[in-house]
Amino acid sequence: MTNLTTRWTSIVSIALLMAAGCSSQPSANGAVKNAVHGGILRVGLAQVVTMDPAKAGSIDEVLLADLMYDGLARLQGNKVVPSLARGWTSTPDAKVWDFTLRTATFDDDTPITADDVKFSFDRLADRATNAAVGSALRDVVGYEESHVTGLTSTLAGVTVPRPGVIE
Repeated sequence: MTNLTTRWTSIVSIALLMAAGCSSQPSANGAVKNAVHGGILRVGLAQVVTMDPAKAGSIDEVLLADLMYDGLARLQGNKVVPSLARGWTSTPDAKVWDFTLRTATFDDDTPITADDVKFSFDRLADRATNAAVGSALRDVVGYEESHVTGLTSTLAGVTVPRPGVIE
């Protein structure tokens, strides 16, 4: 098993264990009754060197980034559901995807824009960032020029065709 596969298997296992530990009073059909939303979740982590999701290299750092930041979509059970994206469409060949963003803000109440999302993708793929998860974007147009050769710092295949939409 490769180091990356081992790392992701560990992350998934930790996430599943945490999810199991957070449930209470499951009903006969597996639904949780009397779940409480809000409050404080305390998670013990080993040494965390960075809170920058692009620089996350350890399992603890990736787990922390997953708890702190939203992606365009997330898994809910075995289903992909919207998160930062309100919804999405794709071309019939599934090579081009348009994500329409929901209204969201940063901690300082600054609106999150499609340009912010593009910046995040570009930063992950940029060779200078040396992001541990940058290679996950290898199928995106412009990855080779950004991550491998360093000829550009942006992904040609990630665009903002109109406000609130990332393609």
